[in-house]
Amino acid sequence: MAGVSVRAATNDFRIVGNAAALDYEYAKLKNLIEDTFRLNNGSKVHLLSHSLGGPLANLFLTTFVDQVWKETYIASHIMLSAVLLGSPVAIYAALSGPRYDYVPQFLPSLVVPLIRTFPSIIWMWPRVGAEGEDVWSDDIHFVVTPSKNYSLTSLKELTQDVPGASILYDMWDEIANRTARSASDPHVKVLCLYANDTRTDLSIKTVDTFDAKGTTLASTWGDGTVSLRSLEGCKSWSNVEVRPIELGGSLSAHTEIVQNKLVISKILNWLAGE
Repeated sequence: MAGVSVRAATNDFRIVGNAAALDYEYAKLKNLIEDTFRLNNGSKVHLLSHSLGGPLANLFLTTFVDQVWKETYIASHIMLSAVLLGSPVAIYAALSGPRYDYVPQFLPSLVVPLIRTFPSIIWMWPRVGAEGEDVWSDDIHFVVTPSKNYSLTSLKELTQDVPGASILYDMWDEIANRTARSASDPHVKVLCLYANDTRTDLSIKTVDTFDAKGTTLASTWGDGTVSLRSLEGCKSWSNVEVRPIELGGSLSAHTEIVQNKLVISKILNWLAGE
């Protein structure tokens, strides 16, 4: 029932990742879960997340609540397309705008000046996991320009070089430290669902002024937005079921997963304990 057994937790996607914003959002989420538990006669709560919502909810479980609380209130966490260890495509969103099937590129590019002020975008850039999972070797050049290449260890430098991204540079260390455990084992039951059959950008070539769309130099498998290196960030957890699926190679697979009938069926079976 909407508002009783099915409830939504919203967040300000522009600034989430900032320490103060996370503390505020997590306090609201904790209260919502406890209230939902009471409204449903003590039934444990299943969390359902998508994209950045995956690491956002997982960080809540790894840093904001303790194990006793989780064992009391949480039945499981269902993650769709979780960008657990970041995505090169998120870098390109800050350079030339997000890319989608059937959407003229000049439309996404209109939001680039705004994206370059969203601290949350840093959270979605490639990262090393809290336990040292290094899925992005430093010989991967995410961005190649005539004068400089940018790999994992020079992404903060990229925020300094991109015009209008000074907010990202200033907040880099704070956000990196606060979100460091967003891919750590939450020690709850997890269903990890993602598409794995779309070519996904890994490296692009662009100009020194970062005001051009750029061309793809290398790609890998993933869901069109997040590569498998990041989507699989859940597979080493202690109580996880990983279910990769095929969605036909669409660049929109990252978002289409939320309305795919097979995925919905898998979620319903999971909730039913099958």
